Parts: sequence; C-alpha cells; structure tokens
Amino acid sequence: MQQRPRWRGASSAAPRRVPSKYKVTLHHNSTDSTLKLPYAPRKYQSSTTTTSNGVSSSTKKAVMAYDSLNDPHLTRYYTKKFATLAGKEMKEKRRRPASAMASLSGSTRSGRLAGNVPFEVIVRTGDVHGSGTDARVYVTVQGTTGKICKTHLSSVYRQESLNGDEQATRSVRFPRNSSERFLIRGPEIGEPVQIRIEHDGLEERQSWFLDEVELVNVTSNKAWRFPCRQWISLYKTDCQLARNLVPLASSVKPSKLRWNPAFQKEDKRLVYDISVLTGDVRGAGTDANVFLTVFGERGSTPKTKLSNGQTGNFSRGKDASFRMRCANLGEIHKIRIEHDNTGFGAGWFVEKIVVSTQDDDNVRRYYFHSGQWLARDEGDGQIRRDIAASNDPIVVSASSKPLRYVVSTYTGSVRGAGTDANVFVTIFGSNGDTGDRRLDNNKNNFERNRVDQFAVESPSLGVLERIRISHDNAGLGPGWYLEKVTVEDPSDNQVYNFPCSQWLAKDEGDGRISRELKAIDESKTNGSDTNQAEAGVLYHVSVVTGDKRNAGTDAKVYVILHGCHKDSGLETNSGKIWLDKKGSKFRRARTNTFDVETVESLSPLSKLTVGHDNSGLGAGWLLEKIIVDCPSSGHRQVFPCNAWLEKDLIERELYEEEEEHQQATPKNVWSVCIWTSDVRGSGTDASVSLQIYGDKGKSDVITLQNEDDNFEQGEVDKFKLESPDIGQPYKIRIEHDNSGPFPGWQLDKIQLQNTSTKERFLFPCGRWLDRKKEDGEIVRELPVCAIEGEGEQSVSPLAIVIYNVSVFTGKTSGAGTDANVFLQIFGERGDTGARTLRTSKTNKNKFENGKCDEFSIEAVSLGTIDKIRIGHDDTGPGAGWFLDRVVIQSDDEKLYTFHCQRWLSTSEDDGQIVRDLFISQSVEASLLKTTSYHIAVETGDCRNAGTDANVFVCLWGSDGDMGRRPLKYAASDPRHRNKFERGHIDKFTFESADIGDVERLLIGHDGTGPGSGWYVSRVTVDVVSSSSDACQKYVFPCNRWLAKSEGDGKLEVELLPQTQLESVGEKKIAYQVTVETGDVQGAGTDANVFLVLYGDEGKSDQVSLKDRGKSNFKRAQVDTFKIEANDVGKELTKIRIGHDGKGIGSGWFLTKVVVTRREDDDDSSWTFPCSRWLARGEDDGEIVRELVPSTSETASASLQQYTVQVATGDVSGAGTDSNVYLTIYGDEGDTGERHLRSSQVHVNKFERANVDVFRIDAVPLGRLKKVKVRHDDSGPGSDWYLDRVEISTHESESAVVFPCQQWLARNRGDGLIARELMRQTKTGEEIVVVDESLAQTPGLLNPAEADAVEVTATPDSLKRKARESTAFLEKECVSYRLSVVTGSVSGAGTDANVFVVLYGEKDDTGVIPLTKSETHRNKFEQGQTDEFVLEAIDIGKIRKLKIRHDNGGGALSGWFLEKVVVDSPVLGIRQTFSCERWLDKNKDDGLLERELFPVDDSSYDPHVRYEVTTYTSDVRGAGTDATVSVVIYGETKQTEPMVLFDKRRSTRKDCFERSSVDVCLVEGVDVGAPIKKIRIGHDGKGFGAGWHLDKVEVRKKIFSQDDSDDASCTTILYTFPCGRWLATSEDDGTIVRELVPSLETVVKRDEASDTGTVNVLSLKRKETLDVVHYRVSVFTGDVRGAGTDSNVFLTLYGEEGDSGERKLQKSQTHMNKFERGQEDVFRIEAANLGRLEKIKIRHDSSSLKKSWHLDRIVVAKQKTANDDVNSDDEEEYVFFCKKWLAKDKEDGMIERILTAGEPDSVIRYQVEIVTGDVRHAGTDANVFVTISGEKGDTGRRPLTQRFRNLFERNQTDVFVIEASDLGTLTALTIEHDNKGFGSGWLLDRVIVTDEKRNVRVEFPCGKWLDKKKDDGQICRTLLPTPATDNAK
Repeated sequence: MQQRPRWRGASSAAPRRVPSKYKVTLHHNSTDSTLKLPYAPRKYQSSTTTTSNGVSSSTKKAVMAYDSLNDPHLTRYYTKKFATLAGKEMKEKRRRPASAMASLSGSTRSGRLAGNVPFEVIVRTGDVHGSGTDARVYVTVQGTTGKICKTHLSSVYRQESLNGDEQATRSVRFPRNSSERFLIRGPEIGEPVQIRIEHDGLEERQSWFLDEVELVNVTSNKAWRFPCRQWISLYKTDCQLARNLVPLASSVKPSKLRWNPAFQKEDKRLVYDISVLTGDVRGAGTDANVFLTVFGERGSTPKTKLSNGQTGNFSRGKDASFRMRCANLGEIHKIRIEHDNTGFGAGWFVEKIVVSTQDDDNVRRYYFHSGQWLARDEGDGQIRRDIAASNDPIVVSASSKPLRYVVSTYTGSVRGAGTDANVFVTIFGSNGDTGDRRLDNNKNNFERNRVDQFAVESPSLGVLERIRISHDNAGLGPGWYLEKVTVEDPSDNQVYNFPCSQWLAKDEGDGRISRELKAIDESKTNGSDTNQAEAGVLYHVSVVTGDKRNAGTDAKVYVILHGCHKDSGLETNSGKIWLDKKGSKFRRARTNTFDVETVESLSPLSKLTVGHDNSGLGAGWLLEKIIVDCPSSGHRQVFPCNAWLEKDLIERELYEEEEEHQQATPKNVWSVCIWTSDVRGSGTDASVSLQIYGDKGKSDVITLQNEDDNFEQGEVDKFKLESPDIGQPYKIRIEHDNSGPFPGWQLDKIQLQNTSTKERFLFPCGRWLDRKKEDGEIVRELPVCAIEGEGEQSVSPLAIVIYNVSVFTGKTSGAGTDANVFLQIFGERGDTGARTLRTSKTNKNKFENGKCDEFSIEAVSLGTIDKIRIGHDDTGPGAGWFLDRVVIQSDDEKLYTFHCQRWLSTSEDDGQIVRDLFISQSVEASLLKTTSYHIAVETGDCRNAGTDANVFVCLWGSDGDMGRRPLKYAASDPRHRNKFERGHIDKFTFESADIGDVERLLIGHDGTGPGSGWYVSRVTVDVVSSSSDACQKYVFPCNRWLAKSEGDGKLEVELLPQTQLESVGEKKIAYQVTVETGDVQGAGTDANVFLVLYGDEGKSDQVSLKDRGKSNFKRAQVDTFKIEANDVGKELTKIRIGHDGKGIGSGWFLTKVVVTRREDDDDSSWTFPCSRWLARGEDDGEIVRELVPSTSETASASLQQYTVQVATGDVSGAGTDSNVYLTIYGDEGDTGERHLRSSQVHVNKFERANVDVFRIDAVPLGRLKKVKVRHDDSGPGSDWYLDRVEISTHESESAVVFPCQQWLARNRGDGLIARELMRQTKTGEEIVVVDESLAQTPGLLNPAEADAVEVTATPDSLKRKARESTAFLEKECVSYRLSVVTGSVSGAGTDANVFVVLYGEKDDTGVIPLTKSETHRNKFEQGQTDEFVLEAIDIGKIRKLKIRHDNGGGALSGWFLEKVVVDSPVLGIRQTFSCERWLDKNKDDGLLERELFPVDDSSYDPHVRYEVTTYTSDVRGAGTDATVSVVIYGETKQTEPMVLFDKRRSTRKDCFERSSVDVCLVEGVDVGAPIKKIRIGHDGKGFGAGWHLDKVEVRKKIFSQDDSDDASCTTILYTFPCGRWLATSEDDGTIVRELVPSLETVVKRDEASDTGTVNVLSLKRKETLDVVHYRVSVFTGDVRGAGTDSNVFLTLYGEEGDSGERKLQKSQTHMNKFERGQEDVFRIEAANLGRLEKIKIRHDSSSLKKSWHLDRIVVAKQKTANDDVNSDDEEEYVFFCKKWLAKDKEDGMIERILTAGEPDSVIRYQVEIVTGDVRHAGTDANVFVTISGEKGDTGRRPLTQRFRNLFERNQTDVFVIEASDLGTLTALTIEHDNKGFGSGWLLDRVIVTDEKRNVRVEFPCGKWLDKKKDDGQICRTLLPTPATDNAK
C-alpha cells in the first residue's frame, strides 16, 4: 500500500471527521495524551463498516491533519515570537497528576529528588529612568557538571517547600531599583560558569535595566554574583533581549537575607506604604523634590525620592500616598525627611508622616509627628529633619519627642580665624546620626575668639562618639580656625568635647574645609600640649569625570563613605564630606584626587554615596567612577557610576566593582608635627623632604607639601604621611633643596605619631639647615630621643658620626668630571641617603684626573659599612668620569675600601653613571656582585603620547631599592635617538645591588620641555641574576597620563606588578669575561669579537664582546665584560671565540680568556689559553678558535682536525663565487660556522665537478650527525649545485658522507641558499631487496612457511645495488612547518629577507632563510599567513626561536610580526610563539630581531614518514604532468591525501616520466601494520595528464625504542602492483585506483655498523583484499528541472573502509548524464569494502543547470573483479534520497549522506550554533560541521540558510541535518573557510538534538575560530558534556 503523506497538502482531500465526545468534569485529569497536548494534531478515523462476524470491512487508520502550531519547522519561530517554552513547561507539569506522583515508588522519588536541588535567584533591577519591566523573565544556568534549563521566573518567593510540592504562582513585575527573589530547582550543576537571562518584552515600555543577578545554592549556602548593568531591550543600546553573564567569583559570601522556609518571614522583601500629610497653613505646600530615608533595626533604606506619578503631592492640606519596596528593616525607629529647596515655593510645612507595612497578615504602623517647617526662611531654617517613630497616631509620646542638642563652637583667637561661610555639622552616636545640619541662629556667628551656640533637634543618638564639621567655603573670608566643639546631651546633661585646633580653609593648613572630630575626655589629656599630631584614618578618593560633552560640573561635590564599625560591626558612615580643595575642578575626562579622613576605619567600604548641590551654571555632571584607596588597610575599591547627576537626580549610591578590588600591603600612616624655631630668619621657602627609618625598613623620600605658607618662624606645621611597615622608627633624615629667596631654615624638633598605635616619637634638632650657617649642610639626620605611648619613655639616641670620605679619580685620559657627584653609604643600620659631594677639603676643582678629594658626611651611626652607591647627574661638558676607588674612614678609625676602576659615563664602558660598589681586597672588582635590571618603557599609541621631559625610575624590592635613576640613554638605541615617542618602547639597563623580589616601581618626569605630557602604557622589568636562579620578569601596567593637563595632573606614579613570571623564556645568568690581548706588534684588533660558551648542559648563543664607546682589544690590554647568556652548566667544557674580520686592523693576537661565573656567592673561573693569531694573514689564517680550559698558561692540544671535502656537482653552471660557510654537528657539540676560505687543492674553489679540501680544527665532536652549508649569495655567479660533503679524520678509516645533489640558489630549485645535510655511509652498502619475482623462485618460499622465512644467503643473481635515496638517512631527520603571521596593522608587511633559528631541547637548526612561501608568492604581506617547510635534524621540542630580517627593501622593510606557529607532525607538537611587535628601526624599540618563546603548546598523535616509490611504465605516453597524491590505509586508520610531487610547484620537473622511478618522502598518521591498501591518483590537470603506472612501493621505517645512537631499525617494504592507465581517455577512464599489496618485505639493519649491511631479511606473503567492481545506478528524479550538468562525486563506505571520493564521469547508459527520470550506470573499481553501510553523494554546483533532484542510488557489488558485470551473483544495496541537491531548494544542501534501506531509517539532528557575545564575534565565512557518533559520522556538512544573516554576535542559528543513525554522539568538528570580510568567529557552543531519541547533547567551545586570535585555528573538534533528556 502506498504510504500516505505525513502532512496534508493544499490539494489533498479533506478526511471525513467523526464527531468526538468529551466528558467534562471539574478537576478532571485526562488520561488521553492528546488532550494534554493542546498543539498536537488530532486523530481522525476513516469510515468503517462491520460485518456480521464482527470483522471490519476496512482498515482503521489515523490521519494526521496539518496543524501549524505543531509544525516542527515553525518551532523556532514560535519560540522566539511567543516564548512557547513556558507553555511547554506548563504542559509537562500538567502531564502527570498528583495521584500519579503519589504512586511513585521510593526509588523513583529519590531519583527525582536527586535532580531537585533548590537554588535562589535574586534579580536586582537598576536605578535608572524606565529601568523596570513587566515582561516575562527567563533564566538558564550552566554549571561545570550540569545545567538548569530555561526557567520562567514566575513568582516572588514561590510558596514551595523543599520537598518539591508546588502551589499556584503569580505574575511578577520588576520595578525600578528593586530586588526580586525566586526559588528554582534543578540538577546539581557544580560551579556555575554562566547564566543567560532574557525576557519576551517587545515594546519599548518593557525595556529592562538589569543591575545584577545573584544565585544561591540553598543546600550548600554558596553564592555567586553575576553583574550585568546593561539594558535588555529592543530599543536600548545594542538592542538585545538576552544577556550571557559570568560570575565575579565563586563561593562568595551570600547576602544577609537567604531563602530558608523557617525564616521566610524575615527574609522576604516588604512593601512599605508611606502617607505624607502636608499642613493646612498658608504656603505649606512645596514644589521641591522630597526625599525620605527610613531607619530600622536591620538597616536603612537608600535616600528615596517620593514620587507616585501624580502632581501636587505636597500641596497644602493634602495627604499623599507612596509605596516603597525594600528589604525588611525590622522595627522602625526613625525617618529622615528632606527636600532639595528647588522650585518656586520650596518651603514646606510637614504635619505628619505614617509608614505602614503588612507581614503575615499583621499590619504595623509607625507615626512620625512633625508639625514643623522645612524651609530656609521659616522656623529654624532647616530643610531636613529626623523624626522618631511613635505608636500613637494623635499624641506625640515622650520617647518619640526629639531631643534638643546644644552645639557650641569655639572659634580660635589667631588672626583671620573667623568665617563668613555656612557651617554644617553631623553628630554621630551609638543610635545613629543627625545627618548634615546647618548651624545658623540669625547672628553674626563664627567670629574670631567667639563661642557660638546652636540647637540641633534629633531623636536620641545614644552615646555621642564623633562629629563632622565643615563649611561651604562661601563668603569673602571663608577660612575658619576652629578651636573645639562641645555638644550638650539634654537627656543626661553630659557635655562632649571635640577638640580641633586647626584651620578649615583651602589656603591654610592642609587645605581641608571638612574635619571629623572625636569625643575625648579632657581629664585624660595633656591640656598643655595643644599641638599634638592629629590621628585619623586617611583615604585617597579619586573622582573620574566622564569623557562626553559637558560632562564636567561647577557644582560642589560631596561623598559619604559607608562601612562597618570595627567594634560593633554595625553599619555607619562618614557623614557628608565635601570634595573641595584649592584649584580642583571637575572637568571632562579629568581625575580629581582628594585626601579625606575619618576618625574610625570604615575600610573596606560597603557602598558610597555621591552627590552635588546643583549649584553653578553647569551643574549637570557625568560621573564615570570613584576610586577609594585606604593606605592603612590596603584596600583599593572601585565604585563605577557611568551616569549623570543632574536635574532631579543629583545624588547616587554606588556599589563596588568587585572584579577590580585590589588588596595591597597595608601602610603605616603617620601624623607629623614640625616645629620651626622662634628665632629671626628661621623660616624657609625651600621645598622640604623627609625620610623615616625603622627597625623593619625605611620609607620613601617624602616631599612635605601643604596648602599653607609652611615652615614660618615659630610655627608648627602638620602633615599626614604614608610608608610601608617600617616598624619602630629610630631616625629620620630631613633636608631641603635650597630653593626660594630665603632657603635657610632652623629646625627645632619633629614629632611622629603612628595613627594606628597612637605612639609618638620625638626627634629634637635645634640646628640650621643653611648653606651659609653652621657647617653649611642642608641635610640633617636626627635620632629618636623619646617615645610616648601609655606613658612617656626616654630612649638612648644613636650617635651622630662624621664619616671622612676619600674619592680617587683614575689616571686615564679624560677621567675627570664636572658633573655633580653624590655618594650614599650603606651599613647595618640603614644608609646616609644620597649626599652631594659639594666641597672638597683638598682640591678646589674636584674630581680631576689622578686627584684625591676628601669630604665629610654627618649621619647617624650606620654600624658596619658594607657597600656604597656613587654616581653623578651627567651635567656639564665633561660629565664622563673614571673612578678608581673610594675610601671611607668611620669614627672608630676603621677604613673601608671600595675599588671601581670603571667609567661612570653614558658614552663609555656599559653606559652606567651610577654604580654600587662593595668592599674588596683586590684591585680588580668583580662585576658579578651586582644584578642587571632591564627596564622597558612602553609609550602609549595615542595622540601626543610622547614626552620631551626628563624621565626617572626607581625600583623597590624586598631587600632595598635601586635609587632614583634617570632614563637618559636607551640601551636599545646607542644612537641616542628621540626617546619616549608615541608607540615606541625604550629599553634601559641598570646595574645595582640585588634588591630581592621587586615589589613596586616609581616612574615619572620633571614636566620640562614643550611637550612634557606623557602617556605610559606599561613598564616591564627583567632581572638577570649573577647566580643560577631563574630569570624573573615583572610587568607593571600603567595605561595613564603623566601630565599636568591630563588625568589627575600628576607627573609621577607608583605601580605595582601585575604579574611576576619566573623562568621566562630560558634561564639566563651573568658571566664575567676577561680577555687578554697579546703584547706583540699589531696584536690589537678593530674587528667585532664574539664568544660562544659550551658547558655540560648545552651551549650559549653567540655573544658580542663590546663596550660603549671604548676601544677594546688593544695591544697588551686586558678587557673585562659582563655578559648575559643561558646557563650552560656548572662546568665549562670549551669556548669558541672569533671576530668578523672587519676593520683596518682586524688581525688579533689573543693570549687568553678567563670566564667567571658566580654560584652561592663564590666565583668559579676557567682559564682558556690561546697565544695564537686570529688573522687571515697570520698563523693558519683562521679568525675563529675553539679553546678548552687549562690550568696552565699554554693552550691545550686536545683539538681534532677534520678534513672536509666539498664536491661541486657536474651540471651546467654548478660552480659559485660566493663565500661558503660550513657548520659540523656531532654528539658532543658543533664547530660553529666556519668560513671555507682556502682550498688545499684548488685556487679557484667550488668550480664545476671539482672536489675542494679544507681543514677545520675543533674540539672532538663525537659521532657526526649533520652539517649545515650555506653561501652569502655574493659574487656574479652565486648559484651553486652541491653534490655532497665528506668529512674524515686521521683516526677514522672511512669518510662520513653528507649527500646534497641540490641547488643552493635564489632563483633555482626551491630558492634556498642554506641546507642541512644528513649523514650517509659513503660506499659499500648493499641492501638485499626482494621483489615479487622471488615469490615464484622454486624452493625459496615454502607456502606452508610463508609467514616467516629467514634468508641467510642469497644468490648474487638476486642481489642488486641499493638505489641512492636521501630518504631515511637518519632517524632524527624531521620536518618543521612554520606559519608566519604578519599583523593586520597598516604597513605591517615587509620586503626584507627574513631569517629564523629554531632552538630545541637537543640542538638548534642554525640560521635558515625563509625564502619560498608555500602559500603566497609575495610573502610577508599585511594580514597574511605564510607557510614554510624546514627540513632539519630532530632538535626536540622547541624552547625558543629567533626571527629577524636584514632591513632590505628600503622604506618597506619595517615588519609587524603577529606570531609564528611551528608544527612538527613527526613529533606531534604544535607550538605558538606570540610576538605582536614591530621589527623596524623606526618603530617600537628599533630592533630587527626578536627572541620568541612558546605561549601555547598542543600535542597530537605523531606522524610517521612513508617512502613512496612510483614506477612509471615503459609504454608510449606513460608519463604525466598532473599532481599525484596517495592515501595509505591500515586496519583502522588512514592518512589524509598526501601529494607526492606537484610538478607545477616542485623543483623536480622530471618526475613521473616514462620508465622513471620516483622516490618521495611523505608524512602522515601512523596507520599501523599491516598496510591493507593504497589509493593513488592524480588531478587530471596538465598537458599530458594520462599516466600508466607499473607499480608502487611503500617503505615504512620503524626505529627501536632505544634512544641511543646504536639503536637498530626495521624497514617494511610493501609492493603494490598496478600495470594500468590512470587516464580519462584510456582503459576504464578512471584517474584513481586502489591497489592492494602482493608482498611484504621486512629488512632489519644494525645501525651501529657504519657499513650498514643487512643482517636479516624475512618475507611474508600478503593476504590481500580482493579488488571488486561496483555497479552504481543513479536514478534522477522525475520532477521538473530535476537534471543537472554539474560534476557529481560519490564515496562508498563499508565495513572495510571507504572507496574515496570518485567522480562519476562516464555513464554506461547515457551520453548526457543525470537528466530527468534517467538511470545512469557507472562502474567503480575498489578494494572489497565488505557490507556497504552508507554513501556520500554531492555535486560541485558548476554549470548553468546546478540543481539536481536525486531519487535513489543502487549499488551492486560483484564477487570478484573478473566476474561478468551482469552476473546474477551479486549484492545489491538501495540508497533512497528523494530530495534536491541544490543551494536554492529545500534545505540548500548539495551534499547528502544516504543509508542503505528504507527512507525512514534517516534520523534528523537539530543543530543549534550559539555565537559568542563579544565585539566582532560573528563571521561572514562559510561554516561546516561534522557530527561523529559511535556508529559513524555525518561527513562534512555546510551550514547554510537562504535569506538569513547567519552567525552574528550573540545569535543562535538552528539547522537540521539528516543522516544515518550515529548512535551516541562522541564528537563534533566545526570549521569555516576563512572567507569574507569578517571571517574570525567566536563560537560559544553547539547543541545537537537527536529528534528520534529526544536526546540533547551540548558541545561547549568558548574559543575563537580565527587565524589571528587564540591559537590561530579555524577548525575545532569539540567534545560533549553529559547528555540531557528533553523529556525530563
């Protein structure tokens, strides 16, 4: 019977409908599944008649009527349009009645509850205009071990107990500034990694601003916060209806109110109804904005504007109602009501306010009686009141009546002490605070030496603790000197005293106009000392104004800091702090920093309130963020805002961005009082600085800045200073810079107070700091004399000592200096600081050549002296200075000698002008006692980022500091170019004593020069130690301006390291190299000298020996260098030293070299004697020598002489005139590159067919492995054809041969001029090769023993000479594939010649030019990836690479290199080396070479090498010009198609010619043993594409697991006979054939033998697969336009593998194939595939007729290839399709996988592709997917849809793939073709649904498919997470 269609079409006859009967009852649970699915199609019965025997006369059959609501093709549309997922959830809930749930077994119920974990979801809506929504909100939670599917947040705190019972839910609104709580259930998901929150609101009014979501696991009480702070709306910002959120941190502390059924009453949010009654008096109403704050026992509400959408709420006599939703406050005790005094009639008479709430049917009401004005011009003038709660609605109870606190202010008696400003006060007590109150009583208040009293009404505050008093700086004389404040509490008549004794003025004292004062008991204080240092907690508040038009404000800004009381833990605040200091304005894109203080520590802050007074012309303000830094606690908190404060909303509450929270080491905060003496002229105008020394360290040098005119005669100045934890102070050093008209200063004393411990330290002085008085010093060190804590205690001060310093200048020419020299002495008790050596006692003109200058330095005793730091400022015409030594004599007559004998000059030696010297007994000081610090400063790439100012830097570490160093001359640019330019990196090197682990860095400049503003991107510090410790790298991100007109206006910044990387790159240490030049005529050299070190752990890179500006290597001169190189081990075995032969006098007589390394503070030295010339005209003419260590002064004789024979080939133009260089590699090292300069047999070397002989002396290399040969491409005839290189020694009997037989030429062959050659035995190797003819040799093979036959003797007739092949020369030979990615920035490409060196764990490749790109003819262009293949010996895993260019190409030589990817298939390792830097002399740091280290390693199954030998037949036209490829098949694996020779690109043009034998080495996956078959073919292109193939041999070489060099190997040879054409016009017309092996040959060879003779040969007869013929019948459909002219391809899949893709070219039935209704028959020859399982059919969509309707394909397999095609004895498989293969029809697919059997056996897989939600995440490329399961895969399927823009940012695209049953899904491969403008793609995840099993499998990705991002991959294989069942 013909099957009826699944869907009824428009032309189908309507079925007869039988009326249905329904039973309608109340609360009826239907058992019919169709009634439970409202969208399911209904069943209609066909008409039937029944016979008398009860048998139906017609078959009953259900007919499905088409129901559009249930059409799966429209599911996604309904989901998006109507959110039907919620409906599905409700259907699932109704599907199982409660009675059925009750009947579940215990095991079933327990299984259900196992996935029934309760989670609380807290959704917080933002506080912006229109932020609320009434749309339906859904949430999806993805965890590490599971997922909570999309859930509708349908009710607030659903009344659902933890046992899973459910009740009715109600709809939810999400009001502005609200927090809604929900309880959802799901499986155990582990750690949440992402949530997706979305809503279905399609109207603008349903726009929603989501602040954050908090998720709580109720069972484990763990919480996660997911910040959003974005609109979810079709009409706002990026118009998204869904957001993917990631958590800030896992397992954060849950919120205070948590879901718990037992405490539901306390947890839920409450609605408070507010009733405000305005009085019925004249003018009682107000037009101002009214705000309310409610205070309860559990906290308080934010300051909330009272608004209900109506006007006239506060009119005379009106009772207005409002509603406020917030957390449960508990018992309410007071409110604060206020208005902003705006509008025409701002004054307001408040009669009463009622606050009511309902909780568990209990209504609680609180009455707040006012009956007062809130008006500036009425009553007491207050516009803010605190009102206590009362239970009586009419009568004000005594407890609720406000108290009248009497505030008395005592203005000081100093001149100008009074103020005309408006004064405000906030009183804090144990029960709360009064808020900010203005002090005004209609009198002329706050006059000098006056006491003013004011009344402040407030509910009882309890015990008073502190007050904050401030003024608004208004009036002509706003400055105010406040002596103290007293507050009388009327409840107990107690008077609280708050002493101040400070200015509240911008131009006096510390410039503050707001102070927090603490209540003290005067009876316990020393009333006589009124100048005690002020103790308080300091905060640095940085306010960042947004960067938009009119973002700044002229209003007065304030902040309120909120935190917890450290003792009680209750929330408290700082009160209103006005951010107003002299010269500080809130301008666009600027940062304003303020220092504020509180009496008690509030850090870390819980929130921050910011606002302004709305004054000024431009009051509106765009606030970006506020940063609060508390030095005493170390907390640095960021409070983002990114919103306007304007109009009605001029105050906001900000909450911390926890991701940016930083916890630094807490600092000590000191209050400092400095007394200037009361004598005439004792004050100073100079800039004063202070440094504190304690028993745990010292502070930085701190400049004492103040807003007042400081340090005046008889005055006391107070400061707040910060320092690291220095312990208990024992001395201070104070100095000034002698600037100003009156710099002289007499200091009386200094007092320090630790604000945390309250201890005070006294430092008396009583001396002048004046150049013209006393000793003329302006620096004083003061020891501590007394410590005041609980009681005053005296201490014995340290002695003050005079140190006599003698400085000896060297006698070298130009040794003297005119620069300012400074000295810093270090001892066991600190240091003296940097002291300028100003006046010499012995010479008027100091620091002259050969002179000794004496100085005196006064300091607190240092104890034992251990080092000094000496330097100069590099000023003056002759600044360079050669220092011989420094001698210091202490007070105990002890002498300390510090030898130097080095230059302090930027143009000599190493360029250092500051040196750390250590006590040394010898004259020659060791260079290894100091540590090298390499500092790289990166200037930002923005407009005007560079600077012309003088830049300095200072490093602090755990063991000291480096001192402030000027960044004058970059080590990266000896030409002293213009430093610190936009986008450039400048590198500097400093030598200093080891400061330990680097902890912080200071960088800044002096602001001089026309363009002084500077944008610093980051600073990187590389530390190279003299010990064997690993290198350390510190990265200090900055990304800010150092400019007076940008940012915060600061010129210096202190940075903390973001990352500290140990063992970055390779381990480098410092070596000291001493080179002694001989004392013979002409011994010196002007050439460039280099050195290579060899040790027991490897070798170093080549290091240049040269000082800056110094003439090295002169006759009889000893030169000492400090070099940095990788650690070669603790024992040096040899060195190689040489020069480049350049310069007028390049010849050099070297006496010896001494190399020293430091280990555990001890120096180990090795002496390498030489006493020979390194000159081309002297001795043996060599300019490179290898030296071995010796204890004697004579050179050791342990060198080996190698005889090198270089054979030039016998081809036309083979000779060369270029300079040839050779490097020999052995097991024990290498010779380094040697110039083959003089041939011993020919004057004109390297000529055609000549053999040139050279001698090379080197340390014995052991067994030779390879050589590297190259030439420099110089001379008129530079091309060179090298045949081979042979190397021998006197001890060896035979030479080692390194065959080449290739061109070294730019324009010939592959374009290489450098090659690595592997060793091969020279002569005598004969390998027994047995071919298929041996199988027929009588008596040789017994069929019964064919599996194992050993041949020990073979007749000479069966031996033949082994063919010469370069394949399998050595087992270490591997290929490296380099992908060089040029950046996409403008001008990134280069025309220069690029070179690379790979350094591996075993060896290095040497310098390799990258000449011929595999991918592009014009290489290294912008945004381009060039691929190169390098053949080299196995150097192991690559540890680094060096890449450079020669700057050729003129102006186009600059190159921006993004990265290099190195792939070694044989090793199975892919490594990425990131660069992202310029190699350009005019950009970045100006370097042309980069040393790169791997940033990402990935491994895979290593590939193996196959040697494929093809034998072309000896028939006419047998050769081919096509590209030949081969696929090798094993038992379970197969290789990818491997190209043998591409004649259009290969250097070999003579391959595959008639009667030729061609050998090719290819790499592929290891298919194992045995090889079952191969598929070989060509692409049919070229003039003569037809090819007659005789046979193919495949060799696979297997090495033993032994890693020694004597390991043996086994070669397996497979022979595949063919003897047929591969041509479209010959034979059967196929160009691809499958071949099976006829014989397997196993050859074992002992590698230990240099002869390489075969020891054992065994034969195995192969049990081959049959080659069968498949008859393929293709039936084109009989529909309009069904035929196609495109090329059709077919692949057969069976139990034994696949046939490979075959083109269906010649139809045996029709000339014009694939026409409508036509059957076309094709014949495919292939190895037996066994039972066929599926086929893949596709076409290439070429020609005009592209669309094709395929009905079916029938494949008939014959028994053998010799059977008749029409034989009845064959297997037949039918593959139904009945679909279009067309891009413009149906699903748009032109490729299909068909399964044998009925059409219904095909399964539909729904594929959902989710693109990431970041910028540029989408792609325009063509995407392909392959789904794999345990039963097979779908093949590569394109993902296309017509008329849709696919794969856009944050988009989900759905596709349907039909395929045979894959079983359980195991993997998914997704890729794209990298085409289109924006091809890069961030794939979030892929979800595949098996519609047959209803199983949903998710494949997470979260990575880029982009060649320029991540690892550069555009194809990824994804693994699934555990599958989930949709029905569940």
